[in-house]
Amino acid sequence: MRLSSIFKVLIFGAALAAAPAASAISPAAGERGEKTISLGAGYADYNSSAMAGVEFTYRFSRYFRLAPGVKYVFRHNGADALTINLNAHVPVALSQRVEAYPVAGIAFTNWNFQSSHDDTGDVTTRKSRFALNLGAGLGWRASSRLCLGVTAGYIFVRRFHGAEAMVRIGYAF
Repeated sequence: MRLSSIFKVLIFGAALAAAPAASAISPAAGERGEKTISLGAGYADYNSSAMAGVEFTYRFSRYFRLAPGVKYVFRHNGADALTINLNAHVPVALSQRVEAYPVAGIAFTNWNFQSSHDDTGDVTTRKSRFALNLGAGLGWRASSRLCLGVTAGYIFVRRFHGAEAMVRIGYAF
């Protein structure tokens, strides 16, 4: 995915966030103790493949939340991966419904490589590595419970580094 495509997704998300909505946000939105569960889909640059994930967030204060999550990068060119992430977000409200946030965290990645170099069939090789995540996100509160968002970032891991972008839909409780 080209960097220009990521910017187009971010601009589209900002345009959606600026649109007026019919329902009001509850007073507790974005307050301490808020939890969300989100499903996401996106693109991973490191093997040019689609990815899907689930993320849970817990807001410790108005300006800090932790976001553990799991992503699966689908097989392409004989490689797929599972990543377990622990990210921190520092949300900054752009309006009552929109927030932008930097993303920073650590990840554990497990890569599977398949090849058929021997007579017995496919051979799978696994590589596990720790990584660092850096990126940014944009969130839009569509209603008191429905959250939409987009994130783009870079994962720094030896031999498997690359950019990734995801769109999310979540439920706040």
